[in-house]
Amino acid sequence: MVLVAILSFYSVEAEERIVEHRLVVDIPFFLAGGREGDIRYDIDSIGLVNSLRDIELLNQDKSSTIKSVEFYSSVSPEGTVRFNKQLGKMRILTAENIVRQRLNIAESVAITYDERYIPWHDYLLPAIKADSTVPYRKELLKLIYRAPGTKGPDKRRVALKRTMNGKLWNVVKERYFDYIRKGGAIVTVERTVYGDITPTNSNAIVALQSVHAAKAAAFSFPSADEVAKTTSSDVKSEVTLDEKRKQELKPKRSDLAISVKTNILGWGLAIMNIAAEIDFAKHWSFSLPIYYSAHNYFTPTIKFRTLATQPELRYWFKEDNSGFFAGAHFGVASYNIAVDGNLRYQDHNGTTPALGGGISVGYRMPLSKNEKWNIEFVVGAGVYKLRYDTFYNVKNGRLAGTHSKTYWGIDNAAINISYRFDLKKQK
Repeated sequence: MVLVAILSFYSVEAEERIVEHRLVVDIPFFLAGGREGDIRYDIDSIGLVNSLRDIELLNQDKSSTIKSVEFYSSVSPEGTVRFNKQLGKMRILTAENIVRQRLNIAESVAITYDERYIPWHDYLLPAIKADSTVPYRKELLKLIYRAPGTKGPDKRRVALKRTMNGKLWNVVKERYFDYIRKGGAIVTVERTVYGDITPTNSNAIVALQSVHAAKAAAFSFPSADEVAKTTSSDVKSEVTLDEKRKQELKPKRSDLAISVKTNILGWGLAIMNIAAEIDFAKHWSFSLPIYYSAHNYFTPTIKFRTLATQPELRYWFKEDNSGFFAGAHFGVASYNIAVDGNLRYQDHNGTTPALGGGISVGYRMPLSKNEKWNIEFVVGAGVYKLRYDTFYNVKNGRLAGTHSKTYWGIDNAAINISYRFDLKKQK
């Protein structure tokens, strides 16, 4: 009988036990909006609704006792430290209000708060390094490791958006930041169960993971040990790129492109002008401008009539054909010029244009983020053979003489506004 009693005692002890459950509620937030506490229902909205439902079911489960509640928030790393701290407090307060509206929390329950600020190096670098499926992985590691830090507004965000036409920013945003920007609660409860049987009534609460559990491996916060393993030398070895690969970090440009441009200095002299430039290889381009004017300047004694062109072969010091260049050009121009003096100058018989050529230097810089719109500054000098007639500068003024001269000096000054058409995309 004693043996039976002992066995019965152990049987009862085995049937009844206390188990601990944790209900995790993640609430995704917008980065910006009418309020920084606005909830994003477009990210895992089904999981969020289910978690909020489980909170309400917990109120109806009389067999459960709430032991503790931890309210938390997490903030993606872009932005200033001060801004992120304020944002974290706003999200944690919003999460607390949402949970308290649905869950009866006694005063004796232990309440804690955890505001998580996610550093670039402590979170993103280990996460990206551990996931070989991340698009543009090496480029991301390089930029995050080497980009300017967080003094003032974090410049990494700007760099990510500008690099590769925003592709790097989209990867980071969609794979990481959308799931970092959140708040929520971890509710710990104790329940009594018997043997291996768990309650199956409709009000039963189950142990839940985060609503983003399917992506836990990619978006979990690294431990201190994992962060310690990611040394600067590890990152440097990951981001070592050859010169060809480095060019991919810049917005992609075609090796073959045509730019259409106009010289605003020419328009200031009422000279209509247009030019086309073809980038036919790295470092090399060919420009062909045309200038035309057939009008007097308000009076017959002031005019700058011309039909001219100045084709030019250019060498660019950068292989994407931007920045500084040097060029060699050929020039031909018919002209009829008067500046309100005693004489008017015209190429001999109207059939002897100025002929010559020279060299030029210039600089091109983008006006738009996609580098389609550009501004270009050019100055050039050359030598020209002139044979021209002079006329008295009156209406139908008679011929005063015919002259021959060699001109040395400035033959080009331009501030060009251009638009670029890529003809062939880089592979």
